[in-house]
Amino acid sequence: PLYFINDKMLEYLGYDYDEFVETTSGMVLNCIYCDDQEMLSSQVQECFKTDKTYVMVYRMVKKDNSFIW
Repeated sequence: PLYFINDKMLEYLGYDYDEFVETTSGMVLNCIYCDDQEMLSSQVQECFKTDKTYVMVYRMVKKDNSFIW
């Protein structure tokens, strides 16, 4: 699971750190739009098998339930 989040991402999502941890159990994956979670998880696992750089596009759910890409 993805556990790392920085202050800038918290600001984009509209959370302070404590709210984020409470809402997502501290897991970034839990604020990724549910239809994108499986795709993202599969792609990350495939990318870890190589040492190549990768870029992924997915939706994240903000505190107000809107999305950012």
